[in-house]
Amino acid sequence: VQTKLGGVTSRKQLEQDVATILGTGFFANAQFSTRNLPTGVGVVFQVEPIVVRSVQLANARLLTPEIANEAFRPQIGTPVSLALLNQGVEQINRWYAQNGYSLGRVAIVRANRNGTITLEVAEGVVNDVKFRFANREGQFVDAQGQPIRGRTRESFLRQETQLKPGQIVREAVIRQDEQRLKRLGLFEQVTHRLEGDAQRVTVVYELI
Repeated sequence: VQTKLGGVTSRKQLEQDVATILGTGFFANAQFSTRNLPTGVGVVFQVEPIVVRSVQLANARLLTPEIANEAFRPQIGTPVSLALLNQGVEQINRWYAQNGYSLGRVAIVRANRNGTITLEVAEGVVNDVKFRFANREGQFVDAQGQPIRGRTRESFLRQETQLKPGQIVREAVIRQDEQRLKRLGLFEQVTHRLEGDAQRVTVVYELI
């Protein structure tokens, strides 16, 4: 809140402070009261915490309601607690990591006054799969600054890899693709790079 000890305030400022408090998503209701003191004005913000009733998911394809409800079970039926929310988020992020979805995570947590916690997740959806060629020195551009052109058709490489746009990035699948490309006997080295973010990922296989 903008109202500070030793500062000045007004009814408009206090109303803005109430709006800020409600905007945190932790309270179902808030109001203020003032009283005159010998040294100035005392301000009391009276708040009614939101009691969590349910958890719902947004953008989830892998994460199930059962897993989310189990992670946030200590929070259900109690006032919203930042500590309990963080514990639930950490548990879900661990679930993604333990199942090989290294980019999966809870991106946003929202609460409404009805007690519904919404978890917006980013699971690492593949936006594109690319192949980037390098020379034996590991350089991806030539002396003129142009990308190194491979002698293998990309359409053939796409047939040899499992990961496709629209799928979820999983480290095990990427490693299998790397091994499959190596077994072709066409490349000295095969690695990968992830570009973008957990909502729109471009997987780049780098080939020497």
